[in-house]
Amino acid sequence: MARLGDKMATQESSYIETDRSEKGAALVMALLMMSLMTVAVTGVLLESSMNSQNVTDATAEQEAYNAAESGIQSAINVLRYKCTAAVSPCKVKPSPLLNTSVPDYNKANTITYSRALEVTTSNAVGDTAAVPRLSRWVSYDNTATDRVKLGPPGTSYSPLTGHAYSLSVSDPDNTGTLMTLNTTGVLYDHDTGNSRRRTYGTSPNQVVIEYFPRSSTSYNITGGALATGDLGYFRVTITGTGAQIPALNRFEISVNMTAPFTDNRLIRGFIQPKASPYNTPPKIIFDSQTYDLRGSDISLNMTGAAMRQTGEQPYGYEMTMAASGTPTTLTATISAPQPARLLIKSTGYGPRGAMKQLEAIIQNNYFNGLGAPATITMVGPPSTTSPATTFTFEPGNSNAMLYSGQDAAGGSTDIIPPIGVTHPADPDTGDDLNLEAVTDELGGKLTDNVIGVPSNVSGEIPAWLSSPAATDAAVKALYNVALNSADATNPTGRYFPSGVSPTNWGSYDNATGITFCDGNCTLGPADGGGILIVTGTLTLHGNFGFNGLIIVTGQGGVIRSGGGNGTIQGNLVIVPYVNSSIAGNLDPATGAGFLAPSYQTDGGGSSTITYNSNNQMSGLGAVSNIMLGVVEK
Repeated sequence: MARLGDKMATQESSYIETDRSEKGAALVMALLMMSLMTVAVTGVLLESSMNSQNVTDATAEQEAYNAAESGIQSAINVLRYKCTAAVSPCKVKPSPLLNTSVPDYNKANTITYSRALEVTTSNAVGDTAAVPRLSRWVSYDNTATDRVKLGPPGTSYSPLTGHAYSLSVSDPDNTGTLMTLNTTGVLYDHDTGNSRRRTYGTSPNQVVIEYFPRSSTSYNITGGALATGDLGYFRVTITGTGAQIPALNRFEISVNMTAPFTDNRLIRGFIQPKASPYNTPPKIIFDSQTYDLRGSDISLNMTGAAMRQTGEQPYGYEMTMAASGTPTTLTATISAPQPARLLIKSTGYGPRGAMKQLEAIIQNNYFNGLGAPATITMVGPPSTTSPATTFTFEPGNSNAMLYSGQDAAGGSTDIIPPIGVTHPADPDTGDDLNLEAVTDELGGKLTDNVIGVPSNVSGEIPAWLSSPAATDAAVKALYNVALNSADATNPTGRYFPSGVSPTNWGSYDNATGITFCDGNCTLGPADGGGILIVTGTLTLHGNFGFNGLIIVTGQGGVIRSGGGNGTIQGNLVIVPYVNSSIAGNLDPATGAGFLAPSYQTDGGGSSTITYNSNNQMSGLGAVSNIMLGVVEK
């Protein structure tokens, strides 16, 4: 019994040890499972954390990208904004002003591509940055001075949470500082076989006047400075007792740019009549002292010259020629030409050090010279037969009329022809029928109401006015701009089909906006601004005002009707051709020419049409400073 009890006790003990062993294994297994689950949960939590961080970083990167886009748009706004006296103080202006002695809207204080590229004019005073970054035009942060903060004014900027951008400006075409010019010239009344010389009288008593052109000359214009050059010279040679100069002798000097661009500008003037004593030099009167050549400012140096705006026509800048045999050199100060494009680099900054960089090419003028060489530019021949049209210029008989080529923009001294025609003179007779029609009308009615000299401007006609096909291409491009411009009151944007009167005519104060009238259109009594295109007849009625560029392509031209006061400051281009309407959807016939232009004033009232370069450039804001493309770096 004892052995049996011992055996049972031993077996029970074995069961107890076995049970304890199994419980230990289960515990180990449970701990192992818990460890595996802990690892799994930790991985899930880590992955969740990483995903959250990635999402947060992606948001910061997108915010940096948006900030870089804001920088590009800010640069475009600076380039596009054109201030006028009507909206001064300017919303966008240099700080400090480039010239504190003149108003903020003066040309001396406006942005240009050259000024955007030049460190001393692009950057603020005291800015030590080596590259142009527009700090004179946009406000960089006082603390993080390498960037412009985004956000409400007065708020502080933190790189950890804030948004900002920085800019740099360069010339992608390497326009450079070298400019090459030459000149050619002609006297309208000249000797046979020499278009640059005129002999008065007979030997031995004569006065010989001759213009000597300037050969090709290169100028290196750096640092915003001005070069001094000469544009050729006149020489008068007097023999014996001299001779009478009985009438005005018109001359033209063409200043031809061959580098970095190809372009030209005409300097016009008169050799004035000279009575007794015949043995002294005559005077010259230039239409203008300053000229714009592809953004280069050319200013004639005329010692003792003064602008004559009263007395006998023509008005202009008068100077006396040097003594017999001594050259009268036409010296001038010349600024560098404006680049055609800019490369804007914008670096955007987001929270937690996020950065993105964008680069954009900005083109100055989408239409490459949309504008005109005269205040009223009348493009076309004296007449056509199919359809039958006749050149017509009727300026009206009111003394309240004013046709002026003197630039009304603040700070400008340019004078362009108040009325310009484009049909070349007859090569056999020398008759310029369209110009003669203009001068005949003005000479008899408005002698004291014309500033500048009506001229044939065919030598300066821009490419878009060179043919009906070229004009039509520009007009259709403007149509697309108008069609895609916002106008809440019109389903076709700023394009108004025939019979639909525009809801408004653009901004008169800012000289901005685009209005496209496809057919006949009547302006007035109303004000407007920017660019107005009319493919039919434009009627100006009653009281009206328009600041900007007006293009009329319809056969009926322009009619000034009824009384009231009307003012246009900018340019008026009358350029009629067949199939000018958009609705007809027909292009000009191959090889077709322009129709004869027409400008008629009926009834009383006053009317002022004057050149204003600021208004013209403001009007072109809708089609200038165009972003050609943007790329992320």
